[in-house]
Amino acid sequence: MKNRTFMAFLLICLFALPLKAQNKTEALIDSLLDIYFEVSNSDRELALKLAERAQKLARENADKHNEAVALECLGVQYYYRGDYQKARNLLQQSLDIYHKENSSRGLASVFTNLGLVEQDLGNLSQAQFYYTTALVYDRNSQDTVGMAFTINNLGTLYLGMGNFQLARDYFQKSLAIGKSIHHPEVIANSINNLGLLHLESSNADSAIPYFRKALYIAEHEGDDYALAIANINLCLCMIEKARADSAEKYLSKASQTAEYLQDKELLIECSLAKAKLLVLQGKPELANRVLFSAQKLNNQTERKKTSAQLYTLIGENLLMMKQVEKARNYFMQSFHIAREIGALPEMMDAYKHLAMYYSTVAQYDSSDYYIKLYTNQSNHLAINMAASDTLPALLTSPNSETPTHPTNKNSPLSPLKLVITLIIALTLFWTGIIYIPRFFLSLKKKKKGEDTSDISLK
Repeated sequence: MKNRTFMAFLLICLFALPLKAQNKTEALIDSLLDIYFEVSNSDRELALKLAERAQKLARENADKHNEAVALECLGVQYYYRGDYQKARNLLQQSLDIYHKENSSRGLASVFTNLGLVEQDLGNLSQAQFYYTTALVYDRNSQDTVGMAFTINNLGTLYLGMGNFQLARDYFQKSLAIGKSIHHPEVIANSINNLGLLHLESSNADSAIPYFRKALYIAEHEGDDYALAIANINLCLCMIEKARADSAEKYLSKASQTAEYLQDKELLIECSLAKAKLLVLQGKPELANRVLFSAQKLNNQTERKKTSAQLYTLIGENLLMMKQVEKARNYFMQSFHIAREIGALPEMMDAYKHLAMYYSTVAQYDSSDYYIKLYTNQSNHLAINMAASDTLPALLTSPNSETPTHPTNKNSPLSPLKLVITLIIALTLFWTGIIYIPRFFLSLKKKKKGEDTSDISLK
């Protein structure tokens, strides 16, 4: 607590410095955004404050580009918190500025994040539109890496719908791009998602080679986050095959890496895998203890969508333990959270489990009621479309033959910016919260792939 108070004091002092010269202000804005990207996953509260400060300074100084960047960062932070309407509004404000600037790269990034918001809410047609639009702007900016990640997002969209063939097509296209430009992160991401596709289709044996390949790439590249993800997914495969000892081995490695990174969301993923393993071992009560601990950790990340998912899992285990009334309470909690944030997939999951509860207690009319709700809502998740012919055209365009890599949003480090950045960085270092930022493979921020959602990774 003392460390955090000290950190806050130093940051406030820094922000209070007179900034009459425009170059000083620009340097401070750039530094605030740089530090934002470093702490955006490790300390969401601080990240939000940094983005708010950057946005305020940028607006006051008519720095439209950095204002758009800061607004997008704010939108992403509210997306994490499950405040989807606020996220939409902020992302739309960022989008308006990027339109005026005619920034294809900025537009691609914001459209991707809007797609993630709509995908979380279950508005899949709208999400597909945003991803496809992002792909057009990726192509316009000749951002081949960005195209690969956007194509991957389209794959995760279809994977979530259960359209495995179309998801496979998109993941393979993303993989082909990654290989053509020799980009390890794109390659590992695509391979990982092809593994998830096989795992989701209950084919663990086919998934294992993909995850082992992803593990090899992570080890070779020294990517600790990707290493943990690969080990978690291999653990899930072993659980699917009822090989508890092997699952324990992979989970232990993933947990050690998550602890080392002090990554809350990775730790939650490890907890989910641990709970699943305990259920396999016939220990649902212990599984729920693990899930309760995960929820305490999730409270720090403010991810309401994850809370809804955790409560559903707790309810499932309580049903298994014949504690049906307690199970119903958790299913209802999950439903209320999902309704509050408008997350249709979680609402449907709650309907399904409430139908299970009422069937268990022989209240078949109530069970039928929730089954009908589930059936009616499932229609909103359907996307009535064939595979688009736009994607192959984009991939074979002349511009895509000479791929360009994403560039840093900032100019070379000036002496003034260096001093300001060092002051902020030392402040954060003293309080022990700087760490190497992880690579979220779905979510685009200002820099392609700098930070993303848990959509494509488990």
